[in-house]
Amino acid sequence: NPEYTLGCKQLIYHTQTKLAEFEGDTKIITKEGETITTPLGGTYNTATKDALFRQATVDAPDYSLYGHLIKANQDKKYYTIDGQIEFF
Repeated sequence: NPEYTLGCKQLIYHTQTKLAEFEGDTKIITKEGETITTPLGGTYNTATKDALFRQATVDAPDYSLYGHLIKANQDKKYYTIDGQIEFF
């Protein structure tokens, strides 16, 4: 996907469900300049553009946030966070 760069220890893509699972240390850089890092990986649905990150940090030009569970949608440009939250 040209909208981001992904680096992770292991990537599993399920062609029928369009679900990508990334495991271990993961770093994603978006074309908007956001960097998402997580030591535990997460999932991304290429059809719906819904993502789930565990123990992740999002660094953007104007803010940074951390959450135990971050849900995001690339098209809708939103994040929801469950568990411990830090915004700085």
